[in-house]
Amino acid sequence: MSNDLYYVAGDNYFLDDISGFKRRTARDLRLQWDNVATSGHSWSPRQPQDLVQAVRDEQIVALARPRQPNQFVLVGAAVAAFAAAGSNSFTVDSATGFSPGNLVQVMLDRGDPFQFTLAAVTGNVLSWAGAGLPGSVGGNLGDPLENQVLNLSVPDSVTLPQ
Repeated sequence: MSNDLYYVAGDNYFLDDISGFKRRTARDLRLQWDNVATSGHSWSPRQPQDLVQAVRDEQIVALARPRQPNQFVLVGAAVAAFAAAGSNSFTVDSATGFSPGNLVQVMLDRGDPFQFTLAAVTGNVLSWAGAGLPGSVGGNLGDPLENQVLNLSVPDSVTLPQ
């Protein structure tokens, strides 16, 4: 190997791209995979994982079935006027979907649900026979009234989505 201070015929200086130092002998020059000129002590091989090829992952289900549509219908309304404890009827904002014989649930002002079988629908008034309301409805939830009335039976007049 030649000394840095002596002339070597056919050899020249070069600048190491990694360290920035000048090197005396171009014989030590090595080109890396990314075209960087460096000497032997700074040279690094290409990472083998740079050449890894991706493998396509086919995620096909053997027996594909589409998601089935939801098969439930919620018929409900909101209480439209105050009804005191013991009442056997109350007014809702819309009685559409309610018919006699349906199992109906209303949320009382105190937070308990009350269920009854609907006996009659007159306009927007729902009424039933038997025990009256165990608590008031539509009294203390503010304006607008927010007590919900749910029809727990599937009405015959509503068609389910196919």
